[in-house]
Amino acid sequence: MAKMQNEMFDPNNMEERIGEYEKNKYLVDNLAGVDKFFRKRMRRYTTEFSYDVMANEIPYFKTINYTEYATSFMMVPLSQIMREQQIKDAYYDEESEEYPILDWVSYFRQNVENKVSNKYEDRVDFTKDPQYDRELEALVILPGSNKIKSRICLNKLKTIKDRHGDKVLFKPHPITQHQIIGELKDLFGESCILPREADLYAFMLKVPKIYTTNISESCLYAVCLEKQLDHIEVHQDMAWGSFYHINWPIFQCEVRGQDTHYWINKVLSSPKCGIVNPKVDVNWKKKLSDYLTYIHKERELWYEVFVRDDPITKPEEFKKKKS
Repeated sequence: MAKMQNEMFDPNNMEERIGEYEKNKYLVDNLAGVDKFFRKRMRRYTTEFSYDVMANEIPYFKTINYTEYATSFMMVPLSQIMREQQIKDAYYDEESEEYPILDWVSYFRQNVENKVSNKYEDRVDFTKDPQYDRELEALVILPGSNKIKSRICLNKLKTIKDRHGDKVLFKPHPITQHQIIGELKDLFGESCILPREADLYAFMLKVPKIYTTNISESCLYAVCLEKQLDHIEVHQDMAWGSFYHINWPIFQCEVRGQDTHYWINKVLSSPKCGIVNPKVDVNWKKKLSDYLTYIHKERELWYEVFVRDDPITKPEEFKKKKS
């Protein structure tokens, strides 16, 4: 049976992960019920679940990862093969009366307009600050201190600065060490580095181009706001991004000139995508339940494909447990 700790909104867990920051109240209000329902639903399965982690288990996975994504609730197996497969299956899933194609793009755009997109509370709008209020061509969205040096291509950042000069701003992640901020200012100039507490989305509205990563939901928001999109990651580590399975296809759509808005609406409307949102989905509880049924059936297909170091007894996961 799956473990039942509430890691997404547990105060002690949040303090350990994000320190003094508080999660956006809109996010908490929207997803607290989903989090509770998900943990209860997982009692039906022998697989475990864990909040906001990364690993690469075999396709016959033992863990479902869950986290926030653009004010929505995201679920993925801790298996790269399965993460990518569920997005492909979602895209090719046929539209039905039960699951019509919904307008997710408008929802995300409205989040920005209504100032509820930021993950953390107390973000500050610096767009009118004399230091940053100038003609801008691009915004570079950086990850936190634990990832910026290992995942980001410094040569790409230098190329971006050379290309745009003082018309580019770099937005540090809220959880970025003072030392890293100092190094960024030394490299690119103090007037090009935004404060950590800056409202990311206020600046996204001001620029035509966004540089971001596969570990940021800003990728999704950028295309919903019809911004040009590019990435700043080193190639060998891209697939380890928390949102790679959904962000990289978005990058690909943009590079190929495909209809990214249609792709987003089509994928996120299918229960196979692993993303639910009470503000958009017609029946989010059924969608979540249908996803868990689907992904565990997919898991069963891989039972005998890989040799495991530890013996696992094949569970009867699709029979309801007696209460």
